[in-house]
Amino acid sequence: METIRTTAKPDEARSIQQFLISSGIICYIRSAGEMLEVQVSPNDLGKAEEILKKQSPTEVKLSETSANSSVAAMNEKEKAAVSSPAQSPEDVEPSESQEMKAPQPYRCLRCQRELDYVGEETFTTEGLLFRGRRNLDIYACSSCGHVEFFLPSGGQMASPRPRPSMSQASLRVAKSEYEARVIQQLLNGAGIDCNIIALESGFFDLQVPESEIETAKGLLEAQPSDGKLQCTHCQSPLDFISERILQTDDAADYSVKMNVYLCPQCYQVLLLDRDKPRVIVDIQLSPEERYDILSQRATQLIDRKELKEAIRMYQQMIDEFPEWAEEPQRCIKVLNERIAQGI
Repeated sequence: METIRTTAKPDEARSIQQFLISSGIICYIRSAGEMLEVQVSPNDLGKAEEILKKQSPTEVKLSETSANSSVAAMNEKEKAAVSSPAQSPEDVEPSESQEMKAPQPYRCLRCQRELDYVGEETFTTEGLLFRGRRNLDIYACSSCGHVEFFLPSGGQMASPRPRPSMSQASLRVAKSEYEARVIQQLLNGAGIDCNIIALESGFFDLQVPESEIETAKGLLEAQPSDGKLQCTHCQSPLDFISERILQTDDAADYSVKMNVYLCPQCYQVLLLDRDKPRVIVDIQLSPEERYDILSQRATQLIDRKELKEAIRMYQQMIDEFPEWAEEPQRCIKVLNERIAQGI
């Protein structure tokens, strides 16, 4: 993987990651001491640079800093006007436009349209970085209806996104936790917050913000009804890789048996608890574990005589893990020779 941005601010790293993922680029955040590295595949590096040049989350902060400097300069002129006897009362009275906050030119993370400033409200936010009540600027997209929240003082995206207690609406009632988790991951992958509430009946109520209820319904209606597990990022059918045991908590030394699935298009990995009712397990895979899963998938493709797809998988391994490229490169050479010989 190649580092495209380095920052010490978790919010900035997550904003860049969300922006790149919404543009179809797989992106990871890696801790490097006190800094955070935003990484992409070497094949996507050029495209990611172009995207960030056009609309970078860090540019929002720069533009707001400039705006604040301009406002400060206007205030200094205003003070000078008040102290000057030559000015009339009309000249020194602050205008309404100077007191109002100038909306920032943010763009929608989904369709790239310019967001409309809605207003400022107080929300109860959850999470490690944002806990309690705070004021947030609300921006909405007039094209797709997507809503984003920003901190008034710094122009940063509020992440985790706020969860207004009175704006949730029921989207669907799932019959099992597995079904609820799959739908939740699908919606979260599309940038829609989804909460699961266990009902006394044993069913599970899926709730989303009222402002995104129609978008969520349209996304679910577009899913196939054959019950096949779908990738939560690109909605492609997932391929079963294997069963394996992974650690979920190093401190407690707790491990769980899981079924491993891989998306053949974007290479996202989905883990399902094997011993429970097919519950999705949220585990951050180590580089070694992910490399092993991709290698296992390449072996499966070779066994099925899908040599070109196997080469594609090995190339993905080289792109993600250039420090371990020797073995995949050797395999690609052997497979190309087999294809040339018609084996």
